[in-house]
Amino acid sequence: MPSRQGPLKAIVLDPAAFREIRDIALAGYRARGRQEALGLLYGQEKQGGMLALRRAVRYRSRATHSRVDYDEYALRRRARVLAQRLGLDYLGMFHSHPDEDMIGHSYDDCERFVSDTDSLIDGVVVLWRRDRRPRLRSHTALYHYDSPNGLVFGLRLYYVDSDGYVARAKLTLGDS
Repeated sequence: MPSRQGPLKAIVLDPAAFREIRDIALAGYRARGRQEALGLLYGQEKQGGMLALRRAVRYRSRATHSRVDYDEYALRRRARVLAQRLGLDYLGMFHSHPDEDMIGHSYDDCERFVSDTDSLIDGVVVLWRRDRRPRLRSHTALYHYDSPNGLVFGLRLYYVDSDGYVARAKLTLGDS
């Protein structure tokens, strides 16, 4: 399993993983009351401080419009089982914020992530309705505009830097 030691230069997302994250968040968005969704992230550590994010798997939890509740012990156990089954390392988790156009970690998100020593990365996904394609560009976030549904999907991943602070990871989409 990769460790939090050393700087994280960038995360390369496999396009299939990006679609899996989007689909998991979209299922929560379409649920009654537009619920948050929770997912687990899997991949591999590469040379030079790079992570390759290859898979995202939905984690069933109790969700509302503004929070996701889960049993931490059960989540860790499930994460280990899936890592073995997939033949990949568990990298962390993500959750969604339906109807928000700003991708950000709340104070509670940051505290939970810093104390979760099993996770190298933590993600926030946003979904919001837009009548036209927005002009969004960032090296620390990926955006997708789903024109048939008129939804914008945004993803940002975080890591804990060498000083113990939560920082935005540089993201690229490509074959990892």
